[in-house]
Amino acid sequence: MEPPRSLTGELRFESRRSVARLAGPGPGDGLREIPVEVRRDPLTGRTVHLAHFGAIGPQPLELDRYAEPSVKGHCPFCPENRDTDLPRFPEDLVPGGVLERGEALLVPNLYPYDVHSSVCIVGPDHVVPLERLRGQLVGDALALGLAYWRRILQVDPARPYPLMGWNYLPPSGGGLVHPHQQYLLTDSPGAVYAGELAASEAFAARRGRTVWEELLEVERGGGERWIGRTGPWEWVAAFAPSGVLGEVLGILPGAWTPRALGEAEIAALVDGFERIFAWFRSAGHPAFNATLVAGPAGQEHFAAHLRIVPRTFLNTRDHAGDFNFLQVLLGEPVCVVRPEELAREVRAFFGEGDPSDVAT
Repeated sequence: MEPPRSLTGELRFESRRSVARLAGPGPGDGLREIPVEVRRDPLTGRTVHLAHFGAIGPQPLELDRYAEPSVKGHCPFCPENRDTDLPRFPEDLVPGGVLERGEALLVPNLYPYDVHSSVCIVGPDHVVPLERLRGQLVGDALALGLAYWRRILQVDPARPYPLMGWNYLPPSGGGLVHPHQQYLLTDSPGAVYAGELAASEAFAARRGRTVWEELLEVERGGGERWIGRTGPWEWVAAFAPSGVLGEVLGILPGAWTPRALGEAEIAALVDGFERIFAWFRSAGHPAFNATLVAGPAGQEHFAAHLRIVPRTFLNTRDHAGDFNFLQVLLGEPVCVVRPEELAREVRAFFGEGDPSDVAT
C-alpha cells in the first residue's frame, strides 16, 4: 500500500497501484500494461478493487416498457390495489394501521426482513423516471420512515438499529418497479453497519472526537473527493466505493439517532438527493441503491449517513447484472471509476468551489 494520506495522522487512506501485463489480442500486438488498484476503507479496513477502467458504463432503460400490462403485471403498490393487497400494522404498534403524508404511504412489509420491517410507497405512479422523482415525494417518504423509526424505538427499544434501503428500478435488484423504500428496526444490522459502529466507537475512544468529523476534515482539506454541502449535510465521494460506478456518501455530523433528523435536516437531505439525481441524469445513470442509517440511542460517535451508488445492467440484451462473484460471494467491491474523478463530476451540481473555504 502507498503511505497513508491524512491531515491528522489517524485516518489512513491507503491504496496500492499495480499493473497487469498482457499480450495481444492480435498476433502482432506487443505487451500492454493495464492499471489496477486496491484501496482500503479508512474506517473499517475493508478492501476494494478499482479495475476495468472505462469498460463499464450505464445502459439506458426503456422505462415505457415497464408500464405495459404484459410486463407490469399486478402491482400491490398501485392505488387501485392497495385496499385489497396491502397489510396494516397492529393498532398497538402504529395507531391507524398505516402512516401517510402527501402522496407517500408506509405499511408493513408483507414479506418482512425482520420483526419491524416496513415499506414506504413513494407516490401513486408505477413508473417514475428520475426526472419525475420530485423532491416533495422523496421528502414525504423520508419523513414517514423517520416517524416509523421513532415510533418503533418507543415501543421496542430492544431493536435499536435503524436502517433504510432503497432499490430504484430493476438494475438495483428491486422486486417492484413502483418506487418504494424499506425501513427496518433490528438487533442484527449486518456486517457493514456493525463494522462501522464498532470502528466508530473505537476511534472516538482513542481520539476523543468522532471519525466522521475527522473524515470530513481530511476530505475538505484534500479536496479531491469533496463534493459539497446541503445545509448541515456534507457530501464526498467514498474513497473505497461499494458500487461498480462509484459511491456518494452524505454525512450529518452530530446527528447520532433518528431524533436528530427533523424537518430541516430532511429538507437538506432532499436537496442533496435532487442534486445527485441531476448528476445521475446527466451521466445516464438510470437506477441506484441507497441506504440511510443512524445510530442507536445512548451514543454520540456514530453519525447518521447516506450512501448512494448508481446501478446498471452490463448490457440490456442479456440483462447481465453489474455484480459478480467478487461482490456476492467474496464481499469484495469492484469499482470502474476513480472516486476523485466522480467527485469532480458531482461537485458541479452542488455549486461548490474550493472546499477549504467551507466553514466548519
